[in-house]
Amino acid sequence: MPKQFLLLFVLPFLLLSCSNIVFEQVVEIENGKWQYDQPAKFEFESPDSSGRYNLILLVDHLTDFEYQNTYVKINTKFPSGKENAQQLSLNLADKTGRWNGKCSGEKCTAAIALQMNTYFNEPGKYQIEVIQDSRVNPLVGIEKLSLQIEAVQK
Repeated sequence: MPKQFLLLFVLPFLLLSCSNIVFEQVVEIENGKWQYDQPAKFEFESPDSSGRYNLILLVDHLTDFEYQNTYVKINTKFPSGKENAQQLSLNLADKTGRWNGKCSGEKCTAAIALQMNTYFNEPGKYQIEVIQDSRVNPLVGIEKLSLQIEAVQK
């Protein structure tokens, strides 16, 4: 049983280490105080439409961040002009308060899956906005957001 347990933890790290990042953009949050009117904006050209991709949001926060989760609105604008909006909870800690991400010193980075194994069927420019949507403004302790698009290995 211990070997199987170890495999369950090692396999995801091996898969992530072999990932092929086709896009990455970082948005710094000024002074670690995320305001409602300061969305993190990401813009990219559609990758190969025949491929599959994972969209990952990396959230860098301080270890003294007050909340286990925070809500955001995600607005996506497609090349055709079509728009999609959704609310999402960014779960930064588990129910016991233990941080979900990698922590070092006073900072943590949590990887949040926005979409897995998706594709881009419209060629052109995509825009994704991540808007702070918690009960407090400003939200203190979020330092930066990064959007990564990883090609799924065939």
